[in-house]
Amino acid sequence: MVIVVSAGNSQNLGAFRLGSPAVADGVITVGSVENIKSIGRTLSVAGDAANRQLEFTYMDKPPTAAANGQLKTNQSLSTTAEADGCKKYPVNFFAGYIALIRRGGCTFAQKASNAIKANASTIIFFNNAKVDETIGGVAQPYKNLTVFTISRSSGEYLVNMLKVRGNGNVTIVFNQTDTLLPSPIGGRINSFSSWGFTLSWHIKPDLVAPGGHVYSTFPLSLGGYAVLSGTSMASPHAAGVFALVLSNLKSRIIALSRQDIIYSLVKTTSVPALYPNSDNLHNVLAPVALQGSGLVNIENITEATTFIYPSSVSAKVSPWRNYTKLGEPDIQVFKFQVSNLGFNNRSYSLGYTEAAYVSVDDPTNPTLYASYFELVAVHCV
Repeated sequence: MVIVVSAGNSQNLGAFRLGSPAVADGVITVGSVENIKSIGRTLSVAGDAANRQLEFTYMDKPPTAAANGQLKTNQSLSTTAEADGCKKYPVNFFAGYIALIRRGGCTFAQKASNAIKANASTIIFFNNAKVDETIGGVAQPYKNLTVFTISRSSGEYLVNMLKVRGNGNVTIVFNQTDTLLPSPIGGRINSFSSWGFTLSWHIKPDLVAPGGHVYSTFPLSLGGYAVLSGTSMASPHAAGVFALVLSNLKSRIIALSRQDIIYSLVKTTSVPALYPNSDNLHNVLAPVALQGSGLVNIENITEATTFIYPSSVSAKVSPWRNYTKLGEPDIQVFKFQVSNLGFNNRSYSLGYTEAAYVSVDDPTNPTLYASYFELVAVHCV
């Protein structure tokens, strides 16, 4: 039996945030990458000569044309207020307006409560993360309140429009047609996907799958389908991949019945994923603690003619003490098996690809760097 578990959505809480059952032995723990494209809706500003379409996320049914209206934000028209909406607004500040509020500083529920007290009936939350993505669905904290979310850059664009036209003088128009939208961070690790490793320094998550902005089934009372984000969207994708793998192996000459061998096949054919957009890590692979072996790839699995076992090795390095003395070469011995399952002879060379490394001196605030370790020499016997 193959057991697939979501890694969790607590990246913001720091390293070692995987909990049970994601840390259990023998399970496949799955992190999340952003979809390359997703089905969604856009909104725009009436009279915008550029006709810029801004993707938004909703949790309930998509808005009708009746939701169109005037937009208003904080009195300072700030795009960087760390606690926007966390304090009470003036009486009736949002009466007759759509409230535009920046994420951060307090809970969405607290922001919503303050907006409602100022007579808001619709809220657009915009992200505060460096990674330019929409927040994902935000649960409706109160009845008779409609909540949408947009990305940081979209929120900044709307605030700048308010600065030009005046606070409250921008009309929002919600597009009424579903659109296939490309993602600027498609294929990258999602900013919510939880950090590993386990507290015993085992590699988790094992791999990643598409979990950002996935169009999937939803309660019928809420429309039947919705676009959602989370590792709980990534793990069903990975489970489906394992089902296809097991079916494929039965139809091939290869008899791989042991669970750990099947796991190795899936993990060693995965494709390393990039770290989310950031100033200094834009084209750097995400660390193993975020992606494990990488993005699962069913095509690579079914066409594989090389089998590597085991799928991962761990250096004898402790977070508190290196086993070698200062100045001595750090020699590590790893044993793994490479099998040619094809019909033709093959030759192999051993190499490595650098990824971002992470410092967890403060586990609640992991610090990433583009490169650090240098592999001096590799010898195969």
